[in-house]
Amino acid sequence: LAVPAIVDVDGPRGVVLQEDLGDRTLQEALKEVSATRHQELYREAIDDVASLQRKALEGSQGADCFRIAFDIEKLTWELHYFLMHFVEGHRQCELTVEDRASLSEAFHVLCQEIASWPRVLCHRDFHSRNLMLHRDRLFWIDFQDALLGPRAYDLVALLSDSYQCFDARFVNARLDEYAALRGYAAEERAMLGREFDLVTVQRKLKD
Repeated sequence: LAVPAIVDVDGPRGVVLQEDLGDRTLQEALKEVSATRHQELYREAIDDVASLQRKALEGSQGADCFRIAFDIEKLTWELHYFLMHFVEGHRQCELTVEDRASLSEAFHVLCQEIASWPRVLCHRDFHSRNLMLHRDRLFWIDFQDALLGPRAYDLVALLSDSYQCFDARFVNARLDEYAALRGYAAEERAMLGREFDLVTVQRKLKD
């Protein structure tokens, strides 16, 4: 996977010198590329997600990212954060006891299902502002919060990106490409679609 090269390290002072990837994010590049190049870049990003999920299983799993996961507790915390800071804070909504009970029950059902799925290594914030177009290749940044989560998580971050607008046909085509890379049959592809939709609800509320 293309990430900034480490040029030098000063361990005692806690300094890491990394390669400069420039200023051209995928978000900026998409404003000027052709429709064909637009699709090529997203195919590259999808291929990278599939590669991360495959190769993480082959490497050392002693890093922190393999000890932290989107479990029920973490997923639920994010939804209650949305409730506290958006619904009650920003929107100034006064919730009744019944409202809270209904929302808590819905949150629990959603998070319980998401947390029950097999987990893969996730970038966690894989969108157009965290992909740099450098030397005609997409480089990853902002991956320090990587953790284990559902296979659809990075796909949702990329294809439900708050900074882009896609139609359903584009999203489904990219999911088809991912499914082909992972060797999924029709039933598994259909399950991926459900996982994508449910993770979208959770992640967009968190956003």
